[in-house]
Amino acid sequence: MTTRSILSTSALLLLMGCLSTPSEDYFLDPAIPRIETDTIKIAYIRTTWMNDRHVGTAFLDSQNRFLEVFNFGRNSFKTVQRYEGENNTMTINYSHSDSSPMGYADVDTLRRTYDSTGRLKVKGKTFGVISRDERYLRKVGYHTLYLDYTAQGDTVVTNVERSNKDTGANLLTDIDEWVWDRQKHLRQHYRLNVWWSRDDPRDTLYHYSERYAYDSLGRLALSWFEPVYRARYRNDKSAIWYRYNDQNRLVEERYYTSNMSHVFKKARPDLTAPDRKKEDWYRKNYFVADSALRNNKDYTSINYQYEKFDPKKHLPLKVPVNY
Repeated sequence: MTTRSILSTSALLLLMGCLSTPSEDYFLDPAIPRIETDTIKIAYIRTTWMNDRHVGTAFLDSQNRFLEVFNFGRNSFKTVQRYEGENNTMTINYSHSDSSPMGYADVDTLRRTYDSTGRLKVKGKTFGVISRDERYLRKVGYHTLYLDYTAQGDTVVTNVERSNKDTGANLLTDIDEWVWDRQKHLRQHYRLNVWWSRDDPRDTLYHYSERYAYDSLGRLALSWFEPVYRARYRNDKSAIWYRYNDQNRLVEERYYTSNMSHVFKKARPDLTAPDRKKEDWYRKNYFVADSALRNNKDYTSINYQYEKFDPKKHLPLKVPVNY
């Protein structure tokens, strides 16, 4: 959306009754609600740091599940999670782009319905906006998937409902495959999504394959993107390495920018049996071997800090303005 001058900052703050300062609004748009969760449900707070800058804040429950996650900056975001028992029944995403006017945010709400065994049966997503300027308001759209399962446990989409069937675009291919191991660890996420639009002769293509590896304690240790052809790639980083503290909390993510796919490829079939065995061993043990990950300095580090939630200390939400 093209940036437009709608109201002065002071006038907008007055109309919205916003208590935050203009500088705070610049790093978390006023259209994005601050804390909505009942504070009695909040047990911990996690702050996110990059290059010694505070770039995000998350609120967690007593089971270390995310309740609300804020990402600060010229592009600001917030994700709200709602639970019923062990099931995640709702996710709300608020997003504000730096090209949008102040006081505007897109809102996507995903509702999930489960059967008596805890299997996901319905995923319903609605799309809307929050805006103080009526020119930017639009009708809420929706997209609903009805799911069933095979005897092997694979998910099957049995029906799809959309708010507008004539969007000028046609879905040509939609493959969304999640591969789990016997320990219920996610091992691979493969995505191929192709759309054709009458307004653009080129297909819109999302194509990626992300793999995951775990340490001896069953914690996610590494994720990486396989070298597949893509038109629009989900992440431009080749690998993410995860580090934990003694309390098994994630404290660092390292996003490696160099192409490290050779570390994760299986041994070539033309190698001799001893060399193939050596390469396979190295691939499976790169966390304890002389890992390229630990020696490679071409990465961006994101760090996390945790505290017990104290409403007197942590409320109202603190939005950093030291950018």
